[in-house]
Amino acid sequence: MCTSRVPTAQVIGVEKKYKDLAQKRTLADAFDLFLCDKRVVEMMPQILGNVFYKQKLKAPVPIQLKENGEDPAQEVRKAMTGTKFRVVQGRCVGIRFGRCSMTEEQLFANASAVIAGR
Repeated sequence: MCTSRVPTAQVIGVEKKYKDLAQKRTLADAFDLFLCDKRVVEMMPQILGNVFYKQKLKAPVPIQLKENGEDPAQEVRKAMTGTKFRVVQGRCVGIRFGRCSMTEEQLFANASAVIAGR
């Protein structure tokens, strides 16, 4: 079932600790996509834990944020419109290639592009 939600955004600093498992689950369920600065991506597994990386499969997508305060809109847009591809052990792979709001033709075009490796 596909539901349409109004996208919301929230910036959460690295210093914000989610120590309680219930807090981590609530955070993981609150958003569809998590982004993080490439400079702190190595810290994320320790901060977010198994809830994000193994149970919910919502590992943050690293993006390049500029130190000079430059607008990150282009990097954020690229991460939001792209797709994640996670290589796991085994023979099966799952790739998201569309949204519920897309037409069948758009989904077919996206699937074809993914299969072709473009």
